Amino acid sequence: LVPQRLPRRPPLGCRLQLPRRCAPGDRSRIVNAPLAKTGLLRTPVGVNSGRPTPARLYNAALHGTDNYQVDRILLDKLTAAVPAFGFALRSEAEFVCRAVRYIAAAHDITQWVTAVPWSLPQPSVDRIDEVICGPDGDARVWYLEYEPVVLAHLRALVGNDGGDRPVREGPVRIVDADPLNPAAVQAGLASHRTPPEDGPIGVVLGGTLSFHPGTRDDAAAVVQEHIAWLPPGSVLVLTHLLDPEEPALTQAASRVQALLLEMAGAVATRAEIRTMV
Repeated sequence: LVPQRLPRRPPLGCRLQLPRRCAPGDRSRIVNAPLAKTGLLRTPVGVNSGRPTPARLYNAALHGTDNYQVDRILLDKLTAAVPAFGFALRSEAEFVCRAVRYIAAAHDITQWVTAVPWSLPQPSVDRIDEVICGPDGDARVWYLEYEPVVLAHLRALVGNDGGDRPVREGPVRIVDADPLNPAAVQAGLASHRTPPEDGPIGVVLGGTLSFHPGTRDDAAAVVQEHIAWLPPGSVLVLTHLLDPEEPALTQAASRVQALLLEMAGAVATRAEIRTMV
């Protein structure tokens, strides 16, 4: 769902979620948490210009330039099926920014682990670190990414050549891990030069689960594995492409579903999204 403004009660797709299976612990929670069992070993697409990727698709929808013709063609097909599809992707990204800004202020969350498919440079939507990391603030953001091209852009953002030590210390950290593999995420965060400290963490899975190649139950299991290692008081911001289950939109939703299969993407019903959180 892509509401025009964040209401007092967060809408479906933006859940303030306290971990259900975490007991209070020390700052080594991420290290000592039970290793996640649910995850994928996806092969990065890389610079293959013959295959679309979620990152490049969103980049095209957000008027960026880091995309290929194959991504633009897919966006055109999706827009032909649903004329507002590009607007929906832009609105999703804008909504995530508003949700993070609201939660960071209302719940004093200063640590954010973020996975979104719109990390490539584009002029339409702020990055998460631009939303919450002011010049005088203490907020920090760990970006999760496994595609080499996106990793290169993110490392350039923080002045990191891919080694262990960034050129300069700042609010942004990069973790080379597939966000759909919770075990890899845990390991990447725990071994990072500056891992999250004790205290609540905000996790953003914005649009990422829409491209889980398994069933929506499989996607829900990934979310639950992420929730399991979070400290008490943590929050989850989750968005997913929606199957509205409206008779007048059934045909369009089926066309979108068929086109998204090219990137292992899928839409989800409201009930399926609720099982994720």
